Amino acid sequence: GSPNANKGGNSAMEVRASISENRRVYLRFDLSLCSPAVPSTAVVIDAQLDLFATQIAAECRTVDVFLLTTSWAEGSITWNNQPVGTTPNDPPQSQRSAFTTIGDPPCTYETEDAYASWTLTADAQSFVNGTAVNYGWLLRDDNENGGTTYLTSFSTSEENSAARAPRLVITYRP
Repeated sequence: GSPNANKGGNSAMEVRASISENRRVYLRFDLSLCSPAVPSTAVVIDAQLDLFATQIAAECRTVDVFLLTTSWAEGSITWNNQPVGTTPNDPPQSQRSAFTTIGDPPCTYETEDAYASWTLTADAQSFVNGTAVNYGWLLRDDNENGGTTYLTSFSTSEENSAARAPRLVITYRP
């Protein structure tokens, strides 16, 4: 709907599938801010991306997470300049790091005002050991451009609520 608008300062981030207005989420966590610091020799046992869902679709939707391999900036990214391009359903499902289902039953996550999670252990390990640069992730509906509009909304850090903030929880051993 606004392909050149930046939404980086919004208090909500939206994944939307629609015939004329898909929406995607780009997010990144600065691992250098972890305290204590995660050593480069650490073995990541588990990494969970947790997003607080404030609105879910009226149908069960699959939300995919893709590891990004290109830099982007929160204050300037738009639909038209996003790193993966604007083609619906690209990148392909086969390249996703993780997925979960969110929405009305029968989904893994069926309620609003609760966290939904994705397991991203391999991605976090690649950031820690330096085999991948941490450009973060892209979230998108698994079936963009459908005939019906489906929207899932999550809280952002700009909402200023620690109880609803996006989080990446990494369990590791040194």
